[in-house]
This record gives sequence, structure tokens and C-alpha cells, in this order.
Amino acid sequence: LPNGRYDCSEGPFPVASEARRLSVVEYENAIRDVFDGAATPSTRYPSSYGTSSTGYSTEAALYVVGEQSVQDLMVAAEDVAESVAASLPVILPCAADAGAGDDCAITFIDTRVMRAYRRPLESEEVDSLVTTYQGGRASGATFTEAIAMVTAHALQSPQFLYVTEAAAPDARPLARVHDAGGHPGEELGGHGARGEPRQEHRRRLYPR
Repeated sequence: LPNGRYDCSEGPFPVASEARRLSVVEYENAIRDVFDGAATPSTRYPSSYGTSSTGYSTEAALYVVGEQSVQDLMVAAEDVAESVAASLPVILPCAADAGAGDDCAITFIDTRVMRAYRRPLESEEVDSLVTTYQGGRASGATFTEAIAMVTAHALQSPQFLYVTEAAAPDARPLARVHDAGGHPGEELGGHGARGEPRQEHRRRLYPR
């Protein structure tokens, strides 16, 4: 405008977006989708707190994380990790091989964890999960136990536990929330969606 002010009458208008924790229904559906029904959701996953002021069960204020819910989230992740370990050859076929090792662990990260995060993983995220796996093996854990550790790690991460509501009505989400089945992330074109470990991940485990 001539007076130096901005004319904001035409938009677009900024809209606040906030992250919220998965609801119990979304959590249960997520565990089902991530592991193809071969792992059981934990009953310790914390529910909502208080009463919705909007009438929607996904109101962010209902899922504030406190000291008790942090403990419950940890126990819930460990419960599912034990369930994954019990069904690992079904969830991760290469785990049935006597020599299952780093390659198979990367396959788990590049497929199951990618589904849990609802998008392809960043390099730093892969490195953190690989460190958890390798730390478990170095401490004497079996392959199955180390994968359980990776599972517990992933299911306690913000990338799994939180979703961000789209700020704009016409925004195209990068990945959908686990509310109607399917495998989030597979439409994103990541190699892991087809069960093919990415070569850059292998190079981190096997430097030349």
C-alpha cells in the first residue's frame, strides 16, 4: 500500500499447525500396519486426558505427555518389541537365516521403521537406529534381541508417536496417518517401501 503497510485481505493467511501424539485408535492401527498384523499393540499405550473442548478426539491438548505417560510409552514400546521378537521370521523373513546380521537389520529399518515413521528415513535417523542395533550386538544380544531394541527405539521416537496436522486445506500431506489401513510411506517412492535396502545405508555399515 502507499502508506507502507501490507494488504493482507487477499491471503494466503498463515495457519498455526501443531504436532499431537497418536490417539489410541491410531496407535493400534499403526502397529497393525507397520507389522502386517504380526505384532500386538500394547495395552499400556496412554490414552487421552481430560475432555475435548472441540468435540474431536484428536485434539492435541488431550495427548500432552507427562511423567507417567513417558513411562507408559516406554513400556508400550517394549511390549511391542517383545511381540515383534516372537514373530520376527514372519515380520522379517531374512531373520530366519542362521547368519542373519547387518544386511537383515538394514532391511528391517528400511521397511518396518520407514512404515512407522510414515516417510523415508533421513540419514541421521538410520545412523541412530544402526547404532542401537550394533550396540545391542556388541553387548552380547542375539540378532532377534537387537532387532527388538531397534523396535523399542523406533516406537518411542517422536517420528512415530507424533503427527502434524496439515496447516492448509489444500496441502498435500507427505504421508497419511494410520487411520484407514495400508502402509504409509509406500506411496512416497522410497526404495524401502519395496523391501529393498538402500545402498547408501549398506555403505555406512560396510565402508570400502
